[in-house]
Amino acid sequence: MITKQHIAFIISFTVLCFCFGTARAQHDANYSQYLFNIQKYNPAFVGNTESPALTLLARQQWVQFERPPQTQTFSFQSPLKQQKMGLGFSLFNEQIGASKTQSVFVDYSFSVKLGAETRLRMGLSGGVSNYISDESSFRLVEPNDPAFNTEAINIWQPNFGTGLFLSKPNLYLGLSAPGLLNNNTSLQTNTLALNQLILMSAIVFNLSKNIDLRPAICVQYRPNEAMFSDIQLNFIFANQWSIGAMFRTNELMNFGINTNVLVGKNLRIGYAFDMFEYNGLSNISAGTHELMLCIELNTKKTKYVSPLYF
Repeated sequence: MITKQHIAFIISFTVLCFCFGTARAQHDANYSQYLFNIQKYNPAFVGNTESPALTLLARQQWVQFERPPQTQTFSFQSPLKQQKMGLGFSLFNEQIGASKTQSVFVDYSFSVKLGAETRLRMGLSGGVSNYISDESSFRLVEPNDPAFNTEAINIWQPNFGTGLFLSKPNLYLGLSAPGLLNNNTSLQTNTLALNQLILMSAIVFNLSKNIDLRPAICVQYRPNEAMFSDIQLNFIFANQWSIGAMFRTNELMNFGINTNVLVGKNLRIGYAFDMFEYNGLSNISAGTHELMLCIELNTKKTKYVSPLYF
């Protein structure tokens, strides 16, 4: 049985984690379709859908570059006890040049009702990552360049995170710290730190019988770096299809478009394309492509895939 003491402990633990000292760490990947990949950013999201759901997302950056960054994420989450709790896991793979990171994380959340249609979810996540780097595979202009490490690195790194997620049928607000251990790959050490703080929000406005407008924002803070935001504006037609634009306010000045369509009752397919301007880089790259597949396994009550997808 969940008591007020349990709730107070989780909230206190979450706030305490947000207040830890800062440090620099390896960055997590960013996604253009973060509205359909919230679990990667905030463990408190798990259990928010009415049925078990899985999401597959693949992202390839800087097309036409040799060894461009590539990312794949698979996540599963399910509500328990009438959405009072949620349980899920995520698999992550990222390839950047000669380095590769593979991770597995388990997510847990429980919720309390704050009103007839308002829920506050509190979540925890924990897992491990395998980081591999082999710079000897590079073709160097200067074979003995000391800036490159000729010895391969293969290490395992634990991490954990926490988050809060407030939701209603037409909006949500989430705050999370997804990685609270600073994993230093060169020293192979793990220290407690606030490496990243993420604020996410979206709201839906009804414009007509079959047209809705959904503005959304994802703000990320990282120590010793400029805070940046992903801002999106999407039009939703008959709760079946949406199209919109994205602007990312970091040094790359990303612009993009995204679209997704509901196929049948429980399958959603999405695509996003990012363009960027940075020192003329857009002239020699075909941008970034991102594909998303979301399946809800049993839609007993709702007509559409998820209340957060509107």
